[in-house]
Amino acid sequence: MAEHARYKYRGCRFVTLTFSDDELSPFWIGEGSFCHSQRFEDFDIALIVRRFLERVRKLTGKSVRHVFIPEFGSSPDGTHRLHLHGILFDCFLKVEFLEKLWKHGFIHVHSYCDARTSGYITKYMTKDLATRTPVFVSSGIGSNLVTASLRRKFERYLRSLKEDLRLNFNGFLYGMPLYVYNKISDWIERFSISLRRNPLEFAGIEWSDMSALEEYKDYLRTLHSPPPLRPKLDPRHLPVILTEFDF
Repeated sequence: MAEHARYKYRGCRFVTLTFSDDELSPFWIGEGSFCHSQRFEDFDIALIVRRFLERVRKLTGKSVRHVFIPEFGSSPDGTHRLHLHGILFDCFLKVEFLEKLWKHGFIHVHSYCDARTSGYITKYMTKDLATRTPVFVSSGIGSNLVTASLRRKFERYLRSLKEDLRLNFNGFLYGMPLYVYNKISDWIERFSISLRRNPLEFAGIEWSDMSALEEYKDYLRTLHSPPPLRPKLDPRHLPVILTEFDF
């Protein structure tokens, strides 16, 4: 959703890539002859994604940011055919061009790419944690969330605990993701927030005086400050140690 917002909610394509048997068998790297395995490691999925993205890059002239997640489907005949769900960001290619670029079966370009898409992709990422579903994703997806304005917003929240930390995506408010919360704050700030939300009344600790809390945070930072770097020794100044082979 954050990556979608980066491009003003335009030019994102939510796609599903399927295979025919003839086109899937060349990517089989499992033992024995090709079969409808339900193990991701039996297929060279990375090669599949890379070749498709290379065709997109050749046509658009740029590397397209993306997320792709494989899944095994189910059908009445008992086959569990591999297919992929994915999002192409900042991609304005028409459906007919994407159909030509995908040469291994059928491609379905969905009519929407919004919060529902995020939920759909996340569902398949966590569908079966035991199988360790591989995720093929560009680096830095959603990094545009961590901005100076968000940090200032968090600093206001530290002072009052009344600032709304929810994020606005296309008119809808969502809770701040944990990884973003950890990115804009350090553990001492998070600890101080938990103390102010739930004062340790049984220990007689109250933070009515904010200066006392700030002093306590400085004290914690002193306790947990990193050790000073040891100076590097010049080998020329090291003492000579004689061994029995030096005599």
